[in-house]
Amino acid sequence: MQDFVAAFTTMWTTQTYKETEWTRARRVGTWPSEGGGCLNMDSWVTTPQLFLDVPPGAANASVVIVLTQADEKLHRGSEDSARKAIGVLVQKFHWGNDNLRVKRMSTVSRTEVVTCTQPFAPQREIITRLELSAGKYVVVPMTFAPRTGGRYWVTILSTAKVRRGALACAARTTAVTCVCALARLRADLAV
Repeated sequence: MQDFVAAFTTMWTTQTYKETEWTRARRVGTWPSEGGGCLNMDSWVTTPQLFLDVPPGAANASVVIVLTQADEKLHRGSEDSARKAIGVLVQKFHWGNDNLRVKRMSTVSRTEVVTCTQPFAPQREIITRLELSAGKYVVVPMTFAPRTGGRYWVTILSTAKVRRGALACAARTTAVTCVCALARLRADLAV
């Protein structure tokens, strides 16, 4: 072990997910240039929110949420070039029964929070692994500081067979959302 530590400073591991066992959805988003930030700021409610519906019968679905920000070397000179301290909030939240008109979460309920990244970290990627019971959830990709701007990618992998329209993205200025089926999103978007 001492030889390994003396020779290497970084070790990477990879986990693969079988397409026959996992459903994958990916969304591209933009953190707000005005507002945003973590739960310490009142402006966090302006951050885009993703809505996830785990159907009945999907008892304790394994869910992996990957939040990725742009690579600072690849996007040098753009708004995306500065690495931000990032994190994810997941809360059980009934966002409505109509996938075309979802209700945005505006308050955090301590009893309904499933997870919140602690501490936020200036990493390229944050990975959150959860076991979710049937129900509706909101996923909020956040930056620690407000008014940062920049693009992000959220990938959600799940063992649950999520119904059509279960993942939606609510723009901060309207209650009408773009609804996408997980099946249509599979591998459509690349980082």
